[in-house]
Amino acid sequence: MPGIPPQVPQQVGTSGLRILLLIAAALLPLPTCAQDAQDPRAYVEFVTDNDANCVRWEGQMILVRSTHPTRTIKVWLERHFMDKPTGDRSRSELQPKGEPEKLGCSRLIYGVQEWRIVKAEFLN
Repeated sequence: MPGIPPQVPQQVGTSGLRILLLIAAALLPLPTCAQDAQDPRAYVEFVTDNDANCVRWEGQMILVRSTHPTRTIKVWLERHFMDKPTGDRSRSELQPKGEPEKLGCSRLIYGVQEWRIVKAEFLN
């Protein structure tokens, strides 16, 4: 239409652009690998072994170990029997790439048991 000037888009100054970029960066989630690198739980692993005492109840020995290459992990575990917490807690210091520590059988005469991580922290 004649007589109506075209609209000129507003320009964002460099300081305004910096603020927008900072806000956008703050809203981005952290990569999963960065989160796992800081969470000691990511390096606690439960493994099983065919122990004679457990096989007789058709179960396996449950062991816990650290998979971190350089840091020691202190871990607190809670035992659950038949999906109910028993109140039994254990604490272990897992050495980097160390030997697994025995926890107990996955199955007993009256049912199954498992261990869950309550807390884990790096010691060094």
